[in-house]
Amino acid sequence: MNPRRKAREIALAFLYQWDVRGDEVLPELDDLLIKDCREPDVAEYVKILVRGTIEKREEIDKRISEAAEHWASNAWPSSTGTSCAWRRTRWRSAPRTCR
Repeated sequence: MNPRRKAREIALAFLYQWDVRGDEVLPELDDLLIKDCREPDVAEYVKILVRGTIEKREEIDKRISEAAEHWASNAWPSSTGTSCAWRRTRWRSAPRTCR
């Protein structure tokens, strides 16, 4: 499997855990990558994706809210101030309009 693709999969799974459990999961990222014996380039890209997503979560949430025409952002669950995995799933299942 492409190393960057694998890194994106790991990052998404970790971000889901962060979304569910909150910031308490953040110290576990390095341990996860060590225990999983990830190649250094994969591990580094995972860290970049996770940290970048968390740092820009307000901007990401804003963009999703603007694009999600059929979903009210106040109806989305929020355990950590954001719920990106849930939002992404609901957004993809929303009816699409032609543009």
